[in-house]
Amino acid sequence: MNIYSFPTFNLTKILLTAEELGMPYKLHLMDAMKGEHKKPEHLARHPHGQSSCCGNQWPTLFESNSICRLMAELKGNNLYGNTPEQRAHVNEWIDMMGYHIGRWLTVYFFEELVKPGLMKAQPSEPRSRKQVIFSNNSYRYSNKR
Repeated sequence: MNIYSFPTFNLTKILLTAEELGMPYKLHLMDAMKGEHKKPEHLARHPHGQSSCCGNQWPTLFESNSICRLMAELKGNNLYGNTPEQRAHVNEWIDMMGYHIGRWLTVYFFEELVKPGLMKAQPSEPRSRKQVIFSNNSYRYSNKR
């Protein structure tokens, strides 16, 4: 399996899943500052020119959660669950991370690390504050389950 990505949380999910399942892979790290994600060869893999994506034995996939689900299904491993009910419960938490917590972690990462570090710009305080409040509330909810 070939994995094309920047060093992001989405890449980490894919790599952890591949390692857990014992799936061989070749990592191709891209350089966003050089615009490698906008070159024609990558746009053929990912129509939005983003990261992560992978492919080899199957059609190229470009959503990290879909890639992880497929790897677990292909390996026949109970990492993803053995019944529809178990898989639904795993999907619930994958979606919680993807649609909620992950969204705000991305905002935080951009505002607090990328802007000041790479762009030499000040973070947006309202966006950072909103992210912290939402993440704290989500974390409390997940600890109760």
